[in-house]
Order: sequence, then C-alpha cells, then structure tokens
Amino acid sequence: MMPRAFALALMLLSAPHAAADVAATVLAPPTSVRYGDEALYDIVDASVLGGDRLRLRVEMGAIDPVGGLPIGITQPILELYLDSSPGGAVDLLPGSGMQMPAGEGWNVAVRITGDGAWAWLADETGVVDLADAIELDAVASGRTIDVITPFAPVEVARLYAISGVYDPFRVDGWRPTSRTATPWAFSSAEPSLPVVDVFPVADVAARARSLAEGVLPRRATSGIDVRTTLWIAVMLAGLGLAIAGLWWRRGTPTTVVVVPRTVTEEEATLAAAVRAASIVPPIPPRAPPGGVASQGRPIVDPNDELLIGESEMDAVLARLSGGLEPAEGLDPAIAQAPTVAPAVAPAAPRLALPAPDPFGEYESATRAADEAEGRDDDRLESSRR
Repeated sequence: MMPRAFALALMLLSAPHAAADVAATVLAPPTSVRYGDEALYDIVDASVLGGDRLRLRVEMGAIDPVGGLPIGITQPILELYLDSSPGGAVDLLPGSGMQMPAGEGWNVAVRITGDGAWAWLADETGVVDLADAIELDAVASGRTIDVITPFAPVEVARLYAISGVYDPFRVDGWRPTSRTATPWAFSSAEPSLPVVDVFPVADVAARARSLAEGVLPRRATSGIDVRTTLWIAVMLAGLGLAIAGLWWRRGTPTTVVVVPRTVTEEEATLAAAVRAASIVPPIPPRAPPGGVASQGRPIVDPNDELLIGESEMDAVLARLSGGLEPAEGLDPAIAQAPTVAPAVAPAAPRLALPAPDPFGEYESATRAADEAEGRDDDRLESSRR
C-alpha cells in the first residue's frame, strides 16, 4: 500500500494550489461549518496591478460575504508585504509571529479584514509605528479583493501574503490556534502560529517548513518570471548565432546556381498558340490584268495597265541587256520568255516638203468660202424664177 505521506505529496503536486490540504497536515480546521471551509483562507494568487497608484489584488479560494462587514469578507484576515527597495522591516506586523526571509525586508504592509484595510510604511531602519496606519479603499468581488493605496506604483517588487482566522475582539486581529478542536479556530496538538496559508510557495516542503519555522518562503525571482527569463536567453542565443553567421560569411563569395526549369507539355502548347496568334499574314500583291501576281514589291505604272514585281523587272532588264540568268523567285511565265537582243530600226528617208505659207492658206480658204457663197446665191435666184 502506498505510504500516506507520499500519496498526500502526489495529490498536492497535481493541484495548482492546495493551501487547505497543507494546513490540514499541521492544523485541524474549525468544527463549525461556517468557519471550517478551508477555501476561505486559501490564497490562490497575489499580484501588483498597474495604474497611477499602487494597487494590489488577492485572489482567494472562496469568499463568504454573509456577515455584514464593510469589506464583504467575514472569516479571514489577510496581510500583504511588498519588498520594492533595499532596507525595510524584517518582522511582520504583530499577530502572525512570522518574519521576512533572511536578507529581505518589506517596505509596504497592508492588512485586510472584513472591517477595513490599512497600510503601514517601513523606513530604511525598519522601524514601524502602528499608530501611523493609513486607511485604504478595498473592494471584494467574486473571489478577488482589490486594494487601492495612495502610494506611487512600483515596477519590480517581491509580494508576499499570509492568511489566518479573523478575530474582531483582538487588537492585532489574529485568532490564535487551539490545543483542542473548537468551532472558531484551527487546532493543533503542538504549539503553532496562527497562520493558515502563505504565498508564494515553491512546493509542499517549502510550505510546511515556512509554517514550522515562522519565516516566509523566499521568492525565486525578483518580479521576473523564470519562463520569461528563459525565453529572453533563447532569443539572445539566436541573435548571437545570426551575428556569428554573418561574420563568418563576410569573406565567402556567394555562388548563385540557376537550375533550369522543365517546360511542361501544357506550357509548350500554350506558347505555340500565342506565337501563332501573334503572326500577321503578308498582304498578297496585286495581280496585273490577265496576269499572275508577282512575288516582289509591286510597281504600278502611271496608266495602271501593268503590275510587275521588282525582282521580275530586274531579271528582264538583265536578260535584255546581257543575257543573264533570271533571278531566283522570277515568275515562270517571264522566266521562259526568249532572250532577244533589241532590234534597231533603220532610219526612214526624209522628204523635202515645201515650207508652210500661212498667207497662201488664208487666201485659199477665203476663195473657197466665196465660191460656196456664190453657189448659194445661184440656187436662190433659180428658186425665184
């Protein structure tokens, strides 16, 4: 059978926070149903909030608002201790009997009960005047209690918290433990402090040791989470590797390797279609009347009666002048024409013609006109007879 101590430790490690179970190993809860709920004294979390003033928040395992007290809590008494600068007080406020960890001191202390909340400041020598208590505003909502102080906010601080049973008839507010079971207080067979829970607690053994020795457990960090520190270390290591890689490659020439990409069949088909669509067909030359269109650049004569390409014209002139072979691409009908040297016609004999006489031509025309007029007169006379 598993040992009872090992089973209890396993149960505590599996829970996020189990102050009541730890207290049960040292103290017996009250026998009263109203005071016996150990969640009422369980400090789940304590934190420093941001803002223009110092604000503190405590989260409890449970809060019993029935009781009619101003703050809205009934059973517990809570004390918060803030260590934000060197020096400060070592002993906690009277009532709990506990101390700060060795080498640490608190600068601000806050006490919260159902009747109100108060704060104390410790100077560099650690002297605290309980008469200088500063009344604070505190509000309980759900399972949390918010406290607003008139002090300036702090960026980095260690925050501690303790809880116990509130006794409104005692000056310090702490109800001591009992040697026997009672409905109103925790009990223990051995003498013990009236503290039920402490915060923070690293593990079960640290909690038990803190309650037995009367010293708050030392915080592992100064306001910086261990996981945050680990991530910062990882990022710095990565940055160092990047800088080392750039320094090592500063003199190494860069070689660019171009890997040809294989053209797919679909891409080749698409490229061929684009090329075919971008080709403009040539304009066919005009054909002469009754002839065949030439392959060269067309030449049109002034009367638009003949259309022949430059290549055919050059070939014909070459054949007429020197009997050269026709140029490549000459129209077959022209290329088969016989090569004939141009014939020179003999000069025609020149006839001796009389020089033109403009006056004689005028006289002849006048005489012909007079004769025609005389004939017309004769026909008129004959008709009268």
